[in-house]
Amino acid sequence: MANIFDKMVVGINKGVNTVSEGSKMLVEKAKLNTQIQDYEKERARLYQDIGTFIYNLQTSGEINIPQCNDMCDEVTVLGKKIEDLQLKIQELDSSRIQSSYSVPPEDGIACSSCGCVNTRDSKFCAGCGKPLSIPDAGAESIVCTCGRMNKSGMKFCVNCGKPLVDVRY
Repeated sequence: MANIFDKMVVGINKGVNTVSEGSKMLVEKAKLNTQIQDYEKERARLYQDIGTFIYNLQTSGEINIPQCNDMCDEVTVLGKKIEDLQLKIQELDSSRIQSSYSVPPEDGIACSSCGCVNTRDSKFCAGCGKPLSIPDAGAESIVCTCGRMNKSGMKFCVNCGKPLVDVRY
């Protein structure tokens, strides 16, 4: 009977050792996979940096790699689309803030950063918190609802193309 128990103990010990070795191997593989992922992320970042560097050289005219022309043009178009969408977000934020703040454009000062119209005595924008630049009293200008200052006499905003209302400061 003791012989049977001895064989069981030996078998259990072998099973425990096998499980323990397997667990150690899994932990080691997980560590290695984590290192691989870290290196892949770093490599991807370097590829991106190289691409940005080449793009800047190509678009500035410092280099001319014909194979890059189409890709650089696509990057430029995507950049413009991103800027347009960011402007739309800014306009939505500005209109949301403006509707709750309710200062008509002709009665206030438009923030050049976010377009929010603030009371004339404001020093900082109610929409984004940036300091307001108060126009020079001698310089006549028209402020668009997007916040861009335009020269007096202009009919459309140079920033967004909206019709301008000639309100002078």
